[in-house]
Amino acid sequence: MQSQPELAISDQECPQCHTRIPIHKDYVTWCDNCEWNLQPSPHEGSKNIFASVYASVGKRLSKRLYDELLATESLKPRLTITKALAFALALMVHAFTLFVLYVGLVLLTTWPSCLAILGAPLLIFIAWALRPRFFKLDQEEVISRAQCPTLYKLVDDISRALGTSTVQTIAVDEDFNAGFTQIGPMRRKVMKIGLPLLTVLKPQELVALLGHEVAHGVNGDPNRGFLTSTALNSLVRWYYMLRPGQLRTEMGRYSIFTIPANVMLAVLASVVHFWLFVLLNLDWRDSQRAEYLADALATKVSGRDAMLSMLHKLHLDPIYLITVQRVALNSKKQDIFVELVSNVA
Repeated sequence: MQSQPELAISDQECPQCHTRIPIHKDYVTWCDNCEWNLQPSPHEGSKNIFASVYASVGKRLSKRLYDELLATESLKPRLTITKALAFALALMVHAFTLFVLYVGLVLLTTWPSCLAILGAPLLIFIAWALRPRFFKLDQEEVISRAQCPTLYKLVDDISRALGTSTVQTIAVDEDFNAGFTQIGPMRRKVMKIGLPLLTVLKPQELVALLGHEVAHGVNGDPNRGFLTSTALNSLVRWYYMLRPGQLRTEMGRYSIFTIPANVMLAVLASVVHFWLFVLLNLDWRDSQRAEYLADALATKVSGRDAMLSMLHKLHLDPIYLITVQRVALNSKKQDIFVELVSNVA
């Protein structure tokens, strides 16, 4: 394994505030005191008026939620109007799937009529394709207690400190991120941890990350619940099932036979897309509130400083992508994790 390179090769005086600033190889030199030569990432403007208004309203609502949570005495989840509407909309999604199945079964009773022969198998197939599905875990990513007993024990201790049941399964993938979900009829708790993120975290920052994910099992996040999550998945499958293909034929000409069908499918797909949009936005406030609560709960077991530094590192995924590209394109043999730790630092 290669030794970790020095973080800074030299320093210089800031021409604006005269503070000594370090010079890092392969990085833009800038002053963190007066922000001289700081080059922020370019911001792309909104593509249309609707997107601009939507972004503006989103910022105001985010600020309002943040201010409300700062002033509240309890972050515990509660039933709100938006959450109730989201549950009702999710129930309608599953009710429609059951209705399609019911119509298909009713048509079977009229067998062997022409309508039953054509419609019943199609409707039953559609209902089966749109059924609520549980999240499937890639077994190649799963690590057992025998493989990583210390990690599992740490998660057990954190769960006990937060007063909740422990995570049954831990999986490791290649993302610079982490996540929590519940799978199967028994809602088995699963935590996913990205190995690159795990590599750059200090021990107490790891406690903050694991505490945040464990806390999602107790904070009432609607998007991690069975009803809403399966409804969202069903709507996504509806959309891709209904979304029409190209209106043109392979010869590049419009077909009078495909246009009516594609227009009808486009209208239906738009309805499903709007349904999905509404459900996601109804869940937004409670999901964001759940993120704040997960941070607050995790801070109890990790401490504030570790939580803040961990959250800061979560925004450094572009550095991970750049590191992967550099190592992949470099002719010299490099340890990607050594380079990642160095670049993040």
